[in-house]
Amino acid sequence: MKISQFLAPALLGLLLMAHTVPVPAQPPHDGDETVRQGSGDAGLDRAVAEVERRTGGRVLSARRVERDGRSAYRIKLLTRDGHVRVIWQDAAGR
Repeated sequence: MKISQFLAPALLGLLLMAHTVPVPAQPPHDGDETVRQGSGDAGLDRAVAEVERRTGGRVLSARRVERDGRSAYRIKLLTRDGHVRVIWQDAAGR
């Protein structure tokens, strides 16, 4: 067998390995999450605290959104039994 038959795949493998770049691990998220701590939205912070108190769960993400033409809070929650729920609260009528 010729050396070129072994050399070409070996060089290709080295080239592919050289192009891999390690990426630091980041926590999973659902896209455009709002950081809860220090979000600058007192209403959102109150809504998060109320949902945690009322459900006993842990809020994973929370953000203000427009829903049906109204401002609302979308709060993603991990319940005590391990299920993920999304809770919607009206932002204006709080």
